[in-house]
Amino acid sequence: MDPLSAAASVLSVISTIASVTSAVTAFMRDVRGARKEMVAVRRDLAGLKSVLEILGEDLGDSTDNGFPESLQTQVVEIARNCNQVVEDIGAYVRSSNRSRIRWAASDKVDVEKLRRDLEVHKMTLSVTLDCCRCDHVLKDVKNDTGQILQDTATLKLDTAQIQDNLDRILVEISQLRTAEPSKGQSGVMLERYLENLRSDAATVLDDADYLEETSSHSNSLDGRWRDIAAQTATVTAHFRFAGDEMDKLIRQSYAHLPEDEKRDINERKYDLVSPDGEIILPDLWAGLVKPG
Repeated sequence: MDPLSAAASVLSVISTIASVTSAVTAFMRDVRGARKEMVAVRRDLAGLKSVLEILGEDLGDSTDNGFPESLQTQVVEIARNCNQVVEDIGAYVRSSNRSRIRWAASDKVDVEKLRRDLEVHKMTLSVTLDCCRCDHVLKDVKNDTGQILQDTATLKLDTAQIQDNLDRILVEISQLRTAEPSKGQSGVMLERYLENLRSDAATVLDDADYLEETSSHSNSLDGRWRDIAAQTATVTAHFRFAGDEMDKLIRQSYAHLPEDEKRDINERKYDLVSPDGEIILPDLWAGLVKPG
């Protein structure tokens, strides 16, 4: 599927929201007893619009579109269902007989059901954005091994949060289907989609664990340093380095030398040398963690 087609479906919902928001505002003026509920509906529509705008921008960015085709197809389907919910709200407030009678308790219940349905779709689209962002981070981390240990911890935390959100949405869908059996088909589609996202999130976590483990092994070096006079010192232990910890260990390694011979060490004029003889530049030290 063309990403621009998916973006167009999202923009269509935004257009519907604009129209329905105007109708909700007019209804709120006509039926004073409905003001509280209509203010909440307008807030819900505004929140959904914000999520859709971000989604539309990401889908429409042809230079860096991270949405696989299968995901784009699902987004179009969700947008279609979402548009129907918004139109249902519009039809409800535009009904001529409701603009002339007192706001009843049954009306509040009906509007609350529509709001819940709207919220489920908004949460689903929002978690889709989160999943795509985590997928982007994973790809970036794989391409920049110097940042693996720093970024994977954040990635794992974000992905775990996504899984929690997925659980919450699935519970909400189940409750919504119980309250409104007519929404069954839409609910099944959302559940299937969310379960797929859960599987994707689990894959991201597995990849992050693997990257973290392999990076830990690759950064566990024999500590050996060479100063500007080509002298070397070796610490016979396997550990990983951070700038301050490494500096402390290097000073300890040269502690036996006279003060005048330690001047270069005290001024950090030395190189970190890997076991294969390659010099690890200072700007890469930050990518290495404390002794483990």
